[in-house]
Amino acid sequence: MQYTLLIFAIILTTAVYTGLHYYLYRKLMHIFPNHRQRLISALLMLACSLFVVEALNLAGLTRFVSALAWLTYFWMGFIVIFFFISAPLDIIETVSKYFQLTSLQTLLASKQRTIATTALVLLLACQGYFNAQKINLETFTIASEKISTPLRIVQISDLHLGLLTREKNIRLLSRTINSLEPDILVSTGDLVDMQPLSVQNYARLLAAIKATLGKYAVIGNHEVFAGLDKARELIHSAGFSLLSNSGTTVNNLIDIVGVDDASVSGNIYNSDVNESQLLAAYSNKRYTLLLKHQPVVDADSAGLFDLQLSGHTHGGQIFPFGLLTKLVYPLGFGLTQLNNAQWVYVSRGTGTWGPPIRLLAKAEITLIVLRPL
Repeated sequence: MQYTLLIFAIILTTAVYTGLHYYLYRKLMHIFPNHRQRLISALLMLACSLFVVEALNLAGLTRFVSALAWLTYFWMGFIVIFFFISAPLDIIETVSKYFQLTSLQTLLASKQRTIATTALVLLLACQGYFNAQKINLETFTIASEKISTPLRIVQISDLHLGLLTREKNIRLLSRTINSLEPDILVSTGDLVDMQPLSVQNYARLLAAIKATLGKYAVIGNHEVFAGLDKARELIHSAGFSLLSNSGTTVNNLIDIVGVDDASVSGNIYNSDVNESQLLAAYSNKRYTLLLKHQPVVDADSAGLFDLQLSGHTHGGQIFPFGLLTKLVYPLGFGLTQLNNAQWVYVSRGTGTWGPPIRLLAKAEITLIVLRPL
């Protein structure tokens, strides 16, 4: 079933990626009308590079594909941004034809429009690349009568250790988290991307992060794609205790419960894990922290947890994907109060997936301060 999900993802990615390249081809023909074959060849190579990179990565030849991977995934970001800027202009052009707005129609159908769009997209993609390299700290405080002593919890999510990970970034992340002096560090899924054994060095850097009351992680969908056994090995080598449909009581101060992503059981959104039963096994007198990769609230878990920490959506990563992900995950990102006692926090993610670009969706680590009421 896990392989079925992966095959579905590959087919969908191929279809969408092919369509984006065809769309760009039609636009570039405005600039290079006499270079059809060259355009086709160049776009075909760029499109196929994605599959070449993944094939070499799966074969374990990661050291030979790093430079190609950066080009490939930056190109992926470029072509996605191009579509989201150019397509609305196509709609305006169509409307101008309908209302016979000749001057506007001429401008939008011109070669200059395509050149200007291409230049703007390149600028935005470069800005998005530098945005993705920054670590942004989000902090919030929750007071509860269940908390007897202040607790500092740091959340990372969607780090996606893989081909595009840079050692200096992980060292900076490690130093930043250590400077926050967390009592507890949690990872809410997708710590690893494909080929986890190729990023063992990064796991050792994460293992150097200190948390006085422990480090805890849950499985995300990309751990499933990477291979659960290898992903679990990497999570443990990074110093995390894996809460796989299980929980733990920490120093009689707080209960932490973690649930596997739905993809572990072969689903996309709906897990077959009895979350409410897991939560009910813990004392309602202690503060209960629920770690769950996807930002979905189980109606049966009402009153059984105090704070749910999730990730998965990356805050959209590249605008306007944030608007699209909110259609599937209405909580969006940030802190949401469900009622007087229950909260959900959805991280925008610490790393990137696919394009090493973040556009209007900052990467983050999160500091949660729980204090007595």
